Amino acid sequence: VQSVIEDQASGSTKQKELAQETVKRYLIPVPPLAEQRRIAERVSELMPLVGEYGKLEDEREALDASLPER
Repeated sequence: VQSVIEDQASGSTKQKELAQETVKRYLIPVPPLAEQRRIAERVSELMPLVGEYGKLEDEREALDASLPER
């Protein structure tokens, strides 16, 4: 599907553009609004954990860099 859409896009390979009429021809499945809200709520709950994981990973890398080579 992606390659079909890309073939209909114009512009350079770095920045393709699709005409609005081209986009309107495609049926793009999306979950019902209630499901979208549930997904967004769950993502919002998980994002702080992602941030915390990033901090812990930075700390681990700093600790690893401070240890002598084996």
